[in-house]
Amino acid sequence: MKSLLKYIAVAFGIALFAGCASQVSRPTEGDTASVDRGPVKVASVEIVLSDEAKEKLKDNLKFNLNTMKGTLMRSLEANELIDASSDKTLKITVFDIRVRSNFSAVMFGFMAGADIVAGTVTIKDAAQHVIDTYEVTASYALGGLAGGQDSARMDWLYEEFAKRTTKEMMGSSES
Repeated sequence: MKSLLKYIAVAFGIALFAGCASQVSRPTEGDTASVDRGPVKVASVEIVLSDEAKEKLKDNLKFNLNTMKGTLMRSLEANELIDASSDKTLKITVFDIRVRSNFSAVMFGFMAGADIVAGTVTIKDAAQHVIDTYEVTASYALGGLAGGQDSARMDWLYEEFAKRTTKEMMGSSES
């Protein structure tokens, strides 16, 4: 019985640590993650949904593109990455969205899967040449009474996505 409880505790601990995650991935060709670069300032920010994400939005009505953009803008402005005189633009194409129902998140937690927001970040210069591109994924799988509320989960996803995007724009490739 004690060994069973020990295994349950270990499994719960692993699930707890794996509950919230985010990552940045870059294409293998022309990998720029190891390039030493300074902050990239942009004049404008655009966030759009891919066709696949538009279809998923029908089942994920709690996702709010305007709230996500507002969170990203606050992060960029706080890090002085918005500059109207810059010749660069930032475009994020959200390609994956999954938002659990409040009931599933509270009752089943990580067993109901994770909430996900994933997108491709592309920075272009005035001539529309790609300066940098990478994918950002944020997922939240915790639940229960504290972590199951829609606003807590969605705010965490938007903030984590913004934090990872900003960190990459600052020139930091550390995880």
